[in-house]
Amino acid sequence: MNEEVQCVIFRRMYEQAAPRIPIMQISSGCPVTKLVRVLILFALPVLVSAQTSNHSIVYQGVQRNYIVFLPRTYAPHGPVLMDLHGYGENGQAEMSYTGTNSIADTAGFLAVYPDAIGGVWNSGINDEPSIPAPSSDDVGFISALIDSLDAEYRIDLRRVYVCGYSNGGFMCHKLAGELSSRISAVASVSGVIANSTASNSHPEHPVPILSMHGTADPIIPYAGTPHFHSVEQTVQHWVSRDSCTNQPDTVNLPDSDPGDGCTVQRISYTNRSGNPEVVFYKVINGGHCWPGASSNPFLGNTNGDINAGVEIWAFVRNTRLPSTLTVSVRSIDFENVPVHTVDTIALSVRNISSVPLTVGIFHTRDEYELLTMPSNPVTLDPFSSLRLGVVFRPSSQGAVDDTITISDTLQTRLQVALHGNGITTAVHIITRDNLSSAPELMQNYPNPFNPSTTIGFRIRASGFTTLKVYDLLGREVQTLVTGELGPGMHQAAFDGQHLASGVYFYQLRTGRSTLMKTLLILR
Repeated sequence: MNEEVQCVIFRRMYEQAAPRIPIMQISSGCPVTKLVRVLILFALPVLVSAQTSNHSIVYQGVQRNYIVFLPRTYAPHGPVLMDLHGYGENGQAEMSYTGTNSIADTAGFLAVYPDAIGGVWNSGINDEPSIPAPSSDDVGFISALIDSLDAEYRIDLRRVYVCGYSNGGFMCHKLAGELSSRISAVASVSGVIANSTASNSHPEHPVPILSMHGTADPIIPYAGTPHFHSVEQTVQHWVSRDSCTNQPDTVNLPDSDPGDGCTVQRISYTNRSGNPEVVFYKVINGGHCWPGASSNPFLGNTNGDINAGVEIWAFVRNTRLPSTLTVSVRSIDFENVPVHTVDTIALSVRNISSVPLTVGIFHTRDEYELLTMPSNPVTLDPFSSLRLGVVFRPSSQGAVDDTITISDTLQTRLQVALHGNGITTAVHIITRDNLSSAPELMQNYPNPFNPSTTIGFRIRASGFTTLKVYDLLGREVQTLVTGELGPGMHQAAFDGQHLASGVYFYQLRTGRSTLMKTLLILR
C-alpha cells in the first residue's frame, strides 16, 4: 500500500481519536510513521475498550473461546477478519500485539480473535517433533465459528478473511488448502506451510495469499527445516496452486524507519487476469515479528516501514468467494445404521450472494432421502438458508455411498459426499465426532426470524433433557423441552412474537452436557 492510501486510513483514525489528542496537527505531507506511533499511544485505548466482547461455542464437546471486536461502523452483511495467535498464546494476546482493532474500526470489518486448545493450533507445526500440538479439528472449528458469527452478526459469507502470526500463520496456510469453500483470502506473518499441510492442500479455487517473513527469523528459519517448507517454497506452493505467472513484480519499499535494522521488498505474482494473487513481503534482516508492532529484541528486528495490519486489509478487502452457495458440511458419514431403521443428519444450504437463486438439489440412491425441501428446484432469497434433513435408510447390509449435488442458476456447483453402512444387528453406533455420548445442538432455522423458528438437536442416549431460551441478562424466556427423551434427532418450535427484537440464547441440557447457541429476532 502506498503512503497516500496509508495517510487516508490513518487520518480517519486520527479524526476519531482527535478529542484525546488536542495538540496534534496533521500536515498535508502526512508523516505516516509518526502518525502511526501517535495513534498507537493515544487512539487504540479509545477505539478498543468499549467494543470488545467474549464469546464461546461448543465444538466436538469442547468449549472454544473467542473475542469479537465490533466496530462502530459495522453494518449487516459486513466482512470478517479472523486474527490467529502464535504458539502458546491466546486471542487476547494477539489482539493486543497486532493492533488489528484500530484498522477494523476505521474499515468497518468485524475483527475476531479465536483461542486454540492449549494455545496451539493443529496447523501441521507438530511435523517438527519438538513442537507438540493437539489433535483438535481446528479447520472444523473455524468453519463452525463462521456459522456462529453469521448467526449473531449476519456477516458477508463471501468476505471471510483469516490472518495469523507464527503458529497462526501456519494455520492460515492450512485453512487456505482445506477450507477454501469458506475462506476468501489469507495472510500469514512469520509462518510457513508444513510438509503435511502442503501434501493435503487441495483448494477448490485459487485462494489469494499474502505472506510476510523476515530473512533473519530466529524461530521459523527463512530457509525452512526438514519438516517445514522454506519461505520461498511456501510462496511457490501458492504460486503454482493459484496458477500465477512465474515473473513477479518486485518493488523495494521506502526505508521510512532507518533505525529498525531492516527493509522490505514487495514481491507480487499475478494470476491470468492480471490481479495480484500471491504477494510476499520479504523483510530483509527482519526477525520473527509482526511489522509495525512493538519490538522484542529476542525475536530479532521488527520492521517499522510498514504496518502488517494495514497491508493485510488492503490486500484482502476486495476479494470475494467465487461461489454463490455454501453448505454447512461437505461430507456426511452415518457410520453404522441397522437395516430398515433411519438416521437423520442436518444439512444447511445458504445463498451467500445478493441476488435470488434457483437451486436444484439431487441425489441418486434410494437409501437416501431429503426432508423439509418444499420443492425442487427451490428459490433462495439473498443471504437466506435452506435447512434439510438428510436421511439414511439402509435396505440391506453393506456400505452405501452417494453424492448430493447442489447447483444454481449462476453455475455454482457443490457436492456433499454421503456414506453409510447398513448392519443386520443393532450395535452401538459410533458417532461422527468420536464422542459417543456428546449431543448436538443445531443452529435454529430460519435465523434471523420473525416470529417463529425451529431448533433441532440430537441426543445419543435416553435421559432427562431440557431446551430453554434466555435473554442477554440470563433470564429464562421460555422452556421448549423438558422431560425424558430417547436417542435421535428432535425438533422444537419457538414462537418469539411476544419478545422484542434482539439476540437471545438457547440452551440444551442432557446428561452431563450443556450446549448453547444464539438466535436473532428481527422485526
